[in-house]
Amino acid sequence: MFKKLLITCTVFAASSMIALAQPYLGGSIGIQNTNAYTGLLASVFGGYSLTGGEYQNYYLAGEIFGDTGTLPLSQNYFRRTNYGLGASLLPGLIFREVVLTYLRMGIETFRYSSTSQMFTGGQLGFGLQASLSANWAIRGEYVYTGAGIIHDFGDSRFNFFKLGLLYYFK
Repeated sequence: MFKKLLITCTVFAASSMIALAQPYLGGSIGIQNTNAYTGLLASVFGGYSLTGGEYQNYYLAGEIFGDTGTLPLSQNYFRRTNYGLGASLLPGLIFREVVLTYLRMGIETFRYSSTSQMFTGGQLGFGLQASLSANWAIRGEYVYTGAGIIHDFGDSRFNFFKLGLLYYFK
């Protein structure tokens, strides 16, 4: 009897802690900076987010994304990429019900345009997101992708500065 009561209380507590689970889609534009190259890029992404906690101020999302090839802003084309594909985990905190600050931890694979060579690197980043309405949000983020995050994945380093728009399906 005690076991059944404990299981029932645990299920009830867990269900009340996760009140909002939402899929989302979005896009962003930004600057990609590598060792000697700078370019403009666009990204599309989709994910699934959960909010929880006693005050619904904890955030967790899983996201998959694709980056387009870059439009050169500098002359060193050997570091230009054709595309990138990846996945990230985004834990965060919600402030005042409309502002979210989060970390990005993930992995991304790129293809270089000059050599057709593939590169895979770990990702670390941080961002700030603000709700514009019940379904729309805007975000800005910095993401570092490259060597040193996941050992022996390569020596390329990418810095991304992105501004994006999201739509939450409610």
